[in-house]
Amino acid sequence: MSVARTGALPNSYKFYTIAVNRFENRRLEGLVFHESREDAVVFKSLTQMACVLNRMFDENHYPMKSVDQRCFRRKQSEPDGEETGFATAEAPGTHCGELATFRLHVKYRYHATWQGNITHLESGTVYPFESFMGLMRIFDRVLGPVSYTHLRDHETSAHLV
Repeated sequence: MSVARTGALPNSYKFYTIAVNRFENRRLEGLVFHESREDAVVFKSLTQMACVLNRMFDENHYPMKSVDQRCFRRKQSEPDGEETGFATAEAPGTHCGELATFRLHVKYRYHATWQGNITHLESGTVYPFESFMGLMRIFDRVLGPVSYTHLRDHETSAHLV
């Protein structure tokens, strides 16, 4: 069981920093930072980021799940050699992403999804969300124009030829 270290800010254990390094073809890549870990956790897709964050929520016991998976069979031990940990990277001095940096605060995990807000640190804009799907739309809205502009320029030049 992981116990979060006491941070300089009250309730800082509730916040996760997401450093986005790439967002090409709507594929999100970057790092997740939390004060309970000395290293950064690498993710190569939005799905992988969600799995990483869910596991971190469970380890830190915040936010608690409102629904837990039920099983009536004995829990089988995991096969030897199967990796269950995070892919990590050394945490640089600053937790800034190459493309953007976000501060995530998931307040609740009701109805098997997330509710909270995310702050785009470069602009200071706070976006509330009521589901993981809403969070995906925020990433698309904030990061999407970069890839869409490139796509539109490519399509326009293809039509001109």
